[in-house]
Amino acid sequence: MSLLKRLSITLFSRLDGVVSDIENHDALIAAAIEEQKKKISAAKVQLMQLKRREKSVEQQLDELQNAERRWQARAVKEAESDRAKALECLKRRKAIEQQIAQLKLSVQEYHLAGEKLAQDIYRGESSLKEAQQKRELLRAKQSSSDVLHHIEQSPGSTYEQMEKSFARWEANLYDSSIHLDSEHIVDNLEQAYLDEENEQALNAELDEILQQQPPPNTATQTGDAKPFDDIEIHRAPANKEKDNE
Repeated sequence: MSLLKRLSITLFSRLDGVVSDIENHDALIAAAIEEQKKKISAAKVQLMQLKRREKSVEQQLDELQNAERRWQARAVKEAESDRAKALECLKRRKAIEQQIAQLKLSVQEYHLAGEKLAQDIYRGESSLKEAQQKRELLRAKQSSSDVLHHIEQSPGSTYEQMEKSFARWEANLYDSSIHLDSEHIVDNLEQAYLDEENEQALNAELDEILQQQPPPNTATQTGDAKPFDDIEIHRAPANKEKDNE
């Protein structure tokens, strides 16, 4: 094998590999769908043209049938007076009959071609709709697959960082709760000491107050108390009426 041939084979194999690597399935399918749309549009235009031609031939057929009836009526009219002229009218009617037969075949062919093209358009639109739906489904599956692959396979993905952040946050909250519980225990112990010390201080203050109080009968012995005789006794009105009686 010559060197040039080996180089050519190597080059084309590399190009094939590059092309297969950069192929975008969605882009290829989108191009095929777009081409199918163009074909369907062209077929619809062709169907409209067929229908117009069929309608035109039908109009020609109506005109020829009317002409056939006129030439036959002329032949009948000229038969008694001019038989040769009547025969010429029949010749004209005969020629028109041949044209009518050809036009009827044309109408039938146009009609059959139109029906076949309409069926092709219907099948083409059904296939196009199915391809579009399948493309959307595969795109959705591809997106889901890409997301799951990115989450599961990417070691430094944002999702993994988020999970680590949640774990650190939860650990920090757990440490903080333990610290708060220990501080709460310390505060309870200190509060117990403070309550005991306050109670002792209050007892001492009460003892001091009691020591400063005078003995119980001191006011009577010093003559400060007022004699019972000098105290006015006020009676209720009901008692006064009873005394008057």
